Amino acid sequence: MKRTTEESNTGIRWRFTSKLEDLNFADDIALVSPNCQQLQIKATKLSQFAAQTGLKINKKKSEVLRINSNSNNRIQMGEQQLNEVDKYTYQGAIVSKQGGGGDDIINRIHKARISFMKLNRIWSSHIYTLATKLRLFNTLVKSVLLYGCETWKVNQSDELKLDTFQFKCLRRILKIRWPYIVQNNVILQKTNSKKISTEIMSRRWKWLGHILRMDQNKNCYTALTWKPEGKRRVGRPKTTWRRTVEKERECLGWKSWNEARHVAYDRAGWKE
Repeated sequence: MKRTTEESNTGIRWRFTSKLEDLNFADDIALVSPNCQQLQIKATKLSQFAAQTGLKINKKKSEVLRINSNSNNRIQMGEQQLNEVDKYTYQGAIVSKQGGGGDDIINRIHKARISFMKLNRIWSSHIYTLATKLRLFNTLVKSVLLYGCETWKVNQSDELKLDTFQFKCLRRILKIRWPYIVQNNVILQKTNSKKISTEIMSRRWKWLGHILRMDQNKNCYTALTWKPEGKRRVGRPKTTWRRTVEKERECLGWKSWNEARHVAYDRAGWKE
């Protein structure tokens, strides 16, 4: 990958003097380019250098996602055209051209629901205590639901979906049937739990603490203040992950990321 991107100018503007060419983790690679021509150059180089080292790229698993592009040129790897999609899975999370985490949230709820249903015998059993059932729920169901939640852009509709799923599960565990009216705050008290939406915000800022303590040249830290090239469309701006954390940061009393960075160095205080 280093040979593919060295001495090239095919990435998106990242810092003042550098560009972001790709995102890598293990054998998963996401190539990033501002237009089809530059992406084609990068894909061709990657295919050639991989073949020279004895590696073969799975073209069936390689997909192209266009965002705000009017070009109809297809990307080829070798002699085969790559499939174009509206969303794809990267590192277990769904990335879509609309941005945000709506598709990934729906996918996570679906997987968590399957995990919950597989344990139906335990939820209806009288052998296990409530504490054991809650531990199983947190370990086997909630962990599936909240995978990668630190990077979700969560709006009120998404929070409602997540909280609704949580309370349905807890009511099933507590054996509260539909004719009985029990308020959600009472359920949280009985199970000593927090709302999923609150836990997501807590995890997001715990993860942000790690980012703020990083070297400022790291890509994660750069993403907090990065501004894409071009102009956005006229109208109300969409809710994004960064707008969400910036709003929460201002509510916490920090006007800039530098102020939050100084606080993050105190790990005990940040955890509080």
